[in-house]
Amino acid sequence: MLPDTIETDRLILRAPRLSDAEPIFASYAQDEEVTRYLMWSPHQSIEETKDFLEESIAVRDAGPGWPCVITLAGSEDPVGMIDGRPDDGVVAVGYVLARRWWGQGHMTEALAAFTNQVLSLPGIGVVRATCDRANSGSVHVLEKCGYVESGTRQSKFPAFGDEPRACVVYERRASSPS
Repeated sequence: MLPDTIETDRLILRAPRLSDAEPIFASYAQDEEVTRYLMWSPHQSIEETKDFLEESIAVRDAGPGWPCVITLAGSEDPVGMIDGRPDDGVVAVGYVLARRWWGQGHMTEALAAFTNQVLSLPGIGVVRATCDRANSGSVHVLEKCGYVESGTRQSKFPAFGDEPRACVVYERRASSPS
């Protein structure tokens, strides 16, 4: 199990709360540019964001996953989220960050800290992410965090309709014991 909070120099990753709905909806959940390469469509209402958070809280409480809200240190307002879903020693990770915070290293910092915590858990050997080839920002984040390309696959994203898109699978493996 992950700790309740993960702290970095600039960020705090913590469990989601229902009170996060308004700032998440306002800052990124309805933003078509932010959600372009995600597996979900932009939220059309605050109720959609509340439903998502209720599900995230249930997953965090009962499993199987570790959704975390990302906040700036000293603030309670979410700037993004990160989640990991374990399956037989492999954790699938996904993340989102409000556009206002792009290009400032926040997601790299959050993903690195989250990945390190996940890989320190017993029985976890791999953290894996799937990224659209055209999503250069996410590719850069993954590579800066030590993920390496391990394959390709086709995925569908609501923003692009029913047409499958070329995606790259990235992995970061636990260090071999010394």
